[in-house]
Amino acid sequence: MIFLDSQKTTFIRHKQRLSVVRDLKEKARQGLLDDEIPGGPESDLFSDTSSIMTTSDMSGKYSHSNSRISSRSSKNRRKAERKKHSLKEGSPLEDVALLEALGEIVHTVDNMRSEVNNLLQVLVLFLYDSDARELQHLYHESLLLMETSIPDIWTPCTQPVIAPPVLGPHSTANSIMSSYQQQKTIKPAEQENELFIAPKLSKTIPWKLDLLD
Repeated sequence: MIFLDSQKTTFIRHKQRLSVVRDLKEKARQGLLDDEIPGGPESDLFSDTSSIMTTSDMSGKYSHSNSRISSRSSKNRRKAERKKHSLKEGSPLEDVALLEALGEIVHTVDNMRSEVNNLLQVLVLFLYDSDARELQHLYHESLLLMETSIPDIWTPCTQPVIAPPVLGPHSTANSIMSSYQQQKTIKPAEQENELFIAPKLSKTIPWKLDLLD
């Protein structure tokens, strides 16, 4: 139950953070934010130091990444792409990383149906009805939370949004060039991968014990 509760807590935290990041990036895209954001984690989304790499770092990283990806299988290619995603607050693809993490939690919890059902039966067999009822309630709450959250997380227009180039008074030629280069590296193929497809829950797999309701 500790693991399940942890997954539920992490899911809620990531979902809330994703909402914040999407709101910030949408405002930046519409030009509603100033060139410089006051201090705090969100400021990194639009700073030269976090959301924009230097030209040499960017070209070195992606030239090396591209050469390795070309020689890998599709599975390894996806792994290589995901290394670019960071959950660090303010990273350029934080929203993509959050989406990936949320999807993994949904799959992990959903795949526990049979395991939870077996555990409930054992608990009842040894007369731990109270613990079984608590587990069933927690698992039901977790599944319900994820089911109702999926439409909000994986919306029809779900796509990674890159913050616009920083063109404030402190911008340099290198920072502007790096910003545009960063946007070019986000290819349509990456936007169409499985990260942006809403996960489907295995609703047909029975797991509840009616006697515990």
